[in-house]
Amino acid sequence: MNGKTLIIDVRGEEEAKKFGELKGTVRVRCDISFDPSDCVKKGIDSGAVPKDPSAVGEVVVYCRSGRRAKRFAAELEKLGFENIVTGSLDELKGRFGLDESKSEEKEKVKTLIIDVRSQEESERDGELKGSVRVRCDNSYDAAECVKRGLESGAVPKDTSSVGGVVVYCRSGKRARRFALELEKLGFQNITTGSLEGLKEKYGLQDGK
Repeated sequence: MNGKTLIIDVRGEEEAKKFGELKGTVRVRCDISFDPSDCVKKGIDSGAVPKDPSAVGEVVVYCRSGRRAKRFAAELEKLGFENIVTGSLDELKGRFGLDESKSEEKEKVKTLIIDVRSQEESERDGELKGSVRVRCDNSYDAAECVKRGLESGAVPKDTSSVGGVVVYCRSGKRARRFALELEKLGFQNITTGSLEGLKEKYGLQDGK
């Protein structure tokens, strides 16, 4: 089993902006009335939740009160995930720390880095530091893939919440198609490229 701790925030985008999030968080956006199995599927489709439970050690799931986290965790257990901790942001921030860069004001100037490659590509080749994942295969429908990113919370609905956007894949082709759809939604200052071409500027991290 990998010793990595996976920290999953299952709150809504507005909650995360208002109250901040734990350091090292990945996001799977679930509203109060969410269906937990659908929400876990959304997390797997976006790459936030690994398909292989052995890829992580401890799993931490949190929300505002801990209720959504418990429902989400129950679905993870059905998939074979073990050593799951659930709780509220307030309960867990002492252990993991609060990421101040995710505050509402600082969020507006951050660069959003989106990896549109497959899970297998990320695990094999690594990913840019700070990446969010929207999984798109080579034959994907670009509009559908952006929609998936919006639903998972990887792509914000508020285009003004980010300064610039960087989209990358293996060669840059998928990234350009994804970027064209982002432009239709009002996103600006978009850079596209390949992992190889961008890793010197943004740095590389393990994609597992």
